[in-house]
Amino acid sequence: MNQTNGAGAGLKAWEPERLSPRDKLMLSMIAGGAKARDISKLENMPSESRISVVRNSPAGKAFLSQVSAEIVQDITQDTRELITSHTKEAVQTVVKIMRSSDNDGTRLRASQDLLDRGGFKPVERQETVHYEVAPEDVARLVDAMAESGKTVEELHFYDESHKLFKDENEIEIIE
Repeated sequence: MNQTNGAGAGLKAWEPERLSPRDKLMLSMIAGGAKARDISKLENMPSESRISVVRNSPAGKAFLSQVSAEIVQDITQDTRELITSHTKEAVQTVVKIMRSSDNDGTRLRASQDLLDRGGFKPVERQETVHYEVAPEDVARLVDAMAESGKTVEELHFYDESHKLFKDENEIEIIE
């Protein structure tokens, strides 16, 4: 049987229209990671069914979503503050490792880490472009190469007006 009037429109008879302080406490405990069976024992409840009803009700879902978002926001803020408060010490530690390590690899990684954090991160990707060349154009390319008497590698070093290829991209012949 559905209620059809007021704020409870669309709710089933057993769903809470509003959450009691006890309901909010249970949902806060769930958001914090507590299990329904543990909450029912703690609250001296005969079964976990009330917790499920509250958790799955529209009001319960909305409250749980809000509390979960607040928890995530608090954790994020706490983490930012913790990182900020230890940034100088962390940088000093990396500098110390960079200067005093007996291992060249360790010193190099510490140096790279400092450069990365300072905005001097090296480019780590290469892009390969494949051009499709129609079979009828292959003959024209071969003739142009033969006329020049140069290899593809040599042609690459010509100035812009003499190059057959604009850059070092691969050419794929499609038959």
